[in-house]
Amino acid sequence: MNEKIKAFFKEILIIICLVVGINLFAFIAIKLGFLNSEYSMAGCTFIGVGAYLVYFFTKLKGKK
Repeated sequence: MNEKIKAFFKEILIIICLVVGINLFAFIAIKLGFLNSEYSMAGCTFIGVGAYLVYFFTKLKGKK
């Protein structure tokens, strides 16, 4: 059970780092004028989390 909890927290940590990294990138892009609103930041986060979920479920499918 301990191994499953460690794997779960590892995946949660990866997704949190991904979201923070993407939001930091979008924030800098907004400040430099490449993106024009906070909606762009939300869109970047949505795309990043979606890409991670595709990776995660592909990884789960590969285990079976």
